Amino acid sequence: MGLGWDEDAETKRRHYRRFYPDELENISEIMGDKKSPFNSYDLKRGQARGAKVSFWAKLTNSVKTDASGSATDEKIVGRFKAVIEVEAKDEKKAYFTRKHELIDELVANLRELAKNRDIKDFDLDLESLESMEGRMAMRQSMEPLGVNHLEVVKRLADIESDIILKRMLLKS
Repeated sequence: MGLGWDEDAETKRRHYRRFYPDELENISEIMGDKKSPFNSYDLKRGQARGAKVSFWAKLTNSVKTDASGSATDEKIVGRFKAVIEVEAKDEKKAYFTRKHELIDELVANLRELAKNRDIKDFDLDLESLESMEGRMAMRQSMEPLGVNHLEVVKRLADIESDIILKRMLLKS
């Protein structure tokens, strides 16, 4: 499907958008085995108790009742999804500070390992974790380091999953 565009006029390399047939939280290559991060609530329409029963509903014995036995004409008309977070600002700031420190330390250690093994032009682009192709490329670039058995890319993707999901939702 030709959804791409040229990033620049010189290279003639097209950048393609990715089409997903379902919500991003249901796509395993994005979320992995994690459950959806969203809180979901049914949106209902109608009267839950004391609804007036129509003549036709009485005639056909299709009167809907709720748990208390009262007539209801309530229907589910949609779904509301949201991420609801209750947190202290200081704790959140401390969490993100520590998270960035750990990632920076990991990247520095991997660069030092690459330097010790005489691997030039080693770089980790954390934005490439958004796609499976980017993760595969990162795994291949780390192969000469001999650390793929540690599943560094998978762990980085897990750590960055909140940021990756936010970026992908903002793009769509």
